[in-house]
Amino acid sequence: MLACLTICQFFSCENSSKVKKNRQIAINVDLDKEQTVSFFDFFCTIDLFPLETTEQSALYSYFNKLKVYNSHFFILDVRQNAVFEFDSIGKFIRSIKKQGRGPGEYTELYDFDINRFTNHAEFVSPWGDIHLYNSEINTHIETVRVKQIIHKVFNLTEDIDVCFFPDRKSGNAIFFFSRQRGVVLGECFPVAPHALDMSFYYSGYPMYLYHDTVRFCDGLNGDIYSIDPQSLKLIPRIQWDFGKYNFDASLLPADKEQQFYWDFEKYGNDQYIFGFKDVGENDQYFITSFQFKNRMRYLFFNKKTGQNFVFNNFKEGFSLLAPNVITEDYFYSYLPSVEYLDYVLNDEILTEENRNKISQLKEEDNPIVFRYKFKK
Repeated sequence: MLACLTICQFFSCENSSKVKKNRQIAINVDLDKEQTVSFFDFFCTIDLFPLETTEQSALYSYFNKLKVYNSHFFILDVRQNAVFEFDSIGKFIRSIKKQGRGPGEYTELYDFDINRFTNHAEFVSPWGDIHLYNSEINTHIETVRVKQIIHKVFNLTEDIDVCFFPDRKSGNAIFFFSRQRGVVLGECFPVAPHALDMSFYYSGYPMYLYHDTVRFCDGLNGDIYSIDPQSLKLIPRIQWDFGKYNFDASLLPADKEQQFYWDFEKYGNDQYIFGFKDVGENDQYFITSFQFKNRMRYLFFNKKTGQNFVFNNFKEGFSLLAPNVITEDYFYSYLPSVEYLDYVLNDEILTEENRNKISQLKEEDNPIVFRYKFKK
């Protein structure tokens, strides 16, 4: 409580003119206007895929990444330094763990993806190594040595990777690495050093693919950029304008102890919007989520109509889950435990098949993948 009061007192003395205004390509979002939306405004059905629970497939409730590839679910679990593969209905296929010190092995695993140009599986070590395996993930092909700390990697071109790590030394969070030349081609996206103590710069996945364009989302304020593969620059695409709730890192003092910034992340969402960990888009929507006044809010921007919708619950009485994977047809997410089912489902949208699946679940079972089908 004392930490909350200290933060509120500090910001009540700040000049509101420091908040960003006149943002390029700004979309106005009114958070003071309550919006009532129906599940059926956006979606038509939900399919549930309980991930099979065995001794070999046991996951932590909150894993790190969901990848949907060839209708299979690949789960990155950083705490186990492993990737788990499940088929299209959630049946366990295998666990993939390359931990060790030999060729193609890592001591820690921070990211995993399937290269969109080569279909190679790529395991990212934070210490600067990207281990490449064939599409069956049973043969090590090579290891790309980036020679810098990296947390997340996204293929910009067949040669160039976008590497993300908020670096205190350089002050930048993005650098571009050429695999063919083995060098860093440039870096960008400066981050205020005192903002680096906020967890959303590390826990989310800021890059995603929209058609053939790589997008980047600023975890601080949710702004979305396209990454130009020619100039290696960020091109502003969407900048949210939350009015009096806009947040800029310059609002934070630079001379406080680390605890102050942790407390701000915990309590500051009563006054400002920040911390965007999940984002995606298709031809119809931009979708993201954030915490505001200690409640999760979901933001849908309809590209075709120009309307935006901010909500916590559907009028049917249940909540959405955070967007993990967005395609033209589907919105994928996951529920960490069956004990939360009543918060995200009701009888109106459950099919008999889904009811049967739920009836067989136990509290200790693996998470459940949700697939929402978009209304067209």
